[in-house]
Amino acid sequence: MHEIRWEWCPRVAAHELTRQFLLSQARLQKARQTLEAYARDLDDLLEAFADLPFDEVIEADSGQLELYLDGLYNRPPKHGAGSQTKITRITNTRLALATIRRRVGTARRFYQWLIDRRLRRDVINPVPRGIKGVSRGPVPSPRQDPWIPGDDAWERILRHFLEQESLRNQVLLLVCYDGALRRQECLRLRVEDIDHQSLTIKVRAETTKNGKERFVVLSPITYQKLQHYLARDRRRLIEDYGGEEDGCIFVSESLRLDLSGCHQKGAEACWDTGTDAPQIAPFDAHRPGSRRHGAFRSELLRRPCLTGDHEPLCASAALNRGAPRSQGHPMAG
Repeated sequence: MHEIRWEWCPRVAAHELTRQFLLSQARLQKARQTLEAYARDLDDLLEAFADLPFDEVIEADSGQLELYLDGLYNRPPKHGAGSQTKITRITNTRLALATIRRRVGTARRFYQWLIDRRLRRDVINPVPRGIKGVSRGPVPSPRQDPWIPGDDAWERILRHFLEQESLRNQVLLLVCYDGALRRQECLRLRVEDIDHQSLTIKVRAETTKNGKERFVVLSPITYQKLQHYLARDRRRLIEDYGGEEDGCIFVSESLRLDLSGCHQKGAEACWDTGTDAPQIAPFDAHRPGSRRHGAFRSELLRRPCLTGDHEPLCASAALNRGAPRSQGHPMAG
């Protein structure tokens, strides 16, 4: 079973029953990411009931869990009152509905675990379960179409990235779009994953959501910018601050480099360009073959780009500079 990082959930680690619950899920061979989600969600539940004795938390009724659910919808942000002031929330909640649904689901699983092992006197689970077509669960599941920027908004976003952002952030965006990578997959790529002969990057199984390894074929312009970034910006950071030569590709001087940075950078681009984006996350341009993905690649080939030393470089010239795809890519067919 996977090892549990107890330092991430101190309230869970402080009580034997909550520790045993997580260990039980680990023995059921739950994925590492699932265990981490259970730990964070259960820690959040215990924090919400911090004023109650632990025995009363175990015996909580549906009324108390309704207060917890209401708190998930209306609680202030944890990172200060001034955080995320530019985000327009179309659900009128500070947490995403998916996050609220997950935390409520973890609470239900925990109480059902207590009932199954006869560790709770009340045998009725305080968190109701919805039945498809019969009754709705505690958290609704509204259908939400992805936000698709218009042509003008998309052009402003591209101009911002190609003209204002650092080489690191440009490469971050290009690699994400070449492989339709998730944030976690992209930011956990390592230098040793790059195959310079076939112009591919290996996405390791342990970093993917489905646990399957795959390879991303890089376009010549992406590979060229990646090489400039590795040779200049990344090397400078490694020399100044230390780090593995073959470690993570995307490093930063910021102490707050985490898995949300990639999404945050996209949101900042919309803010800086004046784009009215109600929600950035459900954005379809990461899908290869989508209209926005094609427009993005076309814009890269049409517009001049900058190399690491900020000398103008024509994109078409970059494609003609020994690009193996013109002669048949080794990974093709």
